[in-house]
Amino acid sequence: MSGPRRGDPMVVREWLLYARADLDAARVLLTIGAPQADATAYHCQQSAEKALKAWIIHTGKQHPLTHSIRQLLDVIGRNIEWAKEITDSEVLSSFVISARYPGSGDPATVEDAADAIEIAAKVLSTVETALKNERVDLT
Repeated sequence: MSGPRRGDPMVVREWLLYARADLDAARVLLTIGAPQADATAYHCQQSAEKALKAWIIHTGKQHPLTHSIRQLLDVIGRNIEWAKEITDSEVLSSFVISARYPGSGDPATVEDAADAIEIAAKVLSTVETALKNERVDLT
């Protein structure tokens, strides 16, 4: 299966739209009456994953079918300057399973979830800036 053609801004924008929606959902889940820390952390991981996949699609590569932030950063390339700034986002991968399945890991705390929001927001912002620097129309 080949990936979308390099620079297809419509596909890139769609992935970023979903990344923003996950981040928005995470923010809401943390502010409701009884904060949903696990669900918040999960949506943060999803936001970062989709933002990174948007970049990969922009480059014309096929993104791997993985939830691992580390693997996505490896595909992007550790020598890419902006990718070096978000390696702390690898911690988000731990929430993919633990937040969805009881007994599969330590539940996220409200502090974990708040940290995850900051990390996911940084990933999304960093990817969007990198795409704008490549003259990708994100509107």
